[in-house]
Amino acid sequence: MRGLTIIATLFLTVTLTFGQDIKNCGLDNQALISEPEAQFLNDFLKDRRDDFDFTDKKILFITGNSGHIISTKPDYFDSIRNRLDTDLFPVPSHLTLLTEEEKKATGYDAILTYWVKRFTKRSKRKALKYLQEQKTD
Repeated sequence: MRGLTIIATLFLTVTLTFGQDIKNCGLDNQALISEPEAQFLNDFLKDRRDDFDFTDKKILFITGNSGHIISTKPDYFDSIRNRLDTDLFPVPSHLTLLTEEEKKATGYDAILTYWVKRFTKRSKRKALKYLQEQKTD
């Protein structure tokens, strides 16, 4: 009985904390994070972002076991919405901040990986190369 109470409490906490804020997230495919998205991500990733603030930041979304699939902001938020509707545990996400040099080269501030088991230096280099190619187009 105690276990069911804990599970129910976790479910309500996750749903009430994130469920209300996410409806206005992922509505466009722009790399620039909107205000509702920044509020949601700042709260959702509060234990994994140190003092990074998503407000007015450009983020690349990456998925796939080894972090090799360039994703979209709508896909990321849809994944979160689907998990909130069906499961207790949120989408596993990790924030990788870019260096000042990488920011200048790509125009992006960070990479947000989800459903990635292992994001290697090689994966990051490929992602940065992709961003640099997109910047010149």
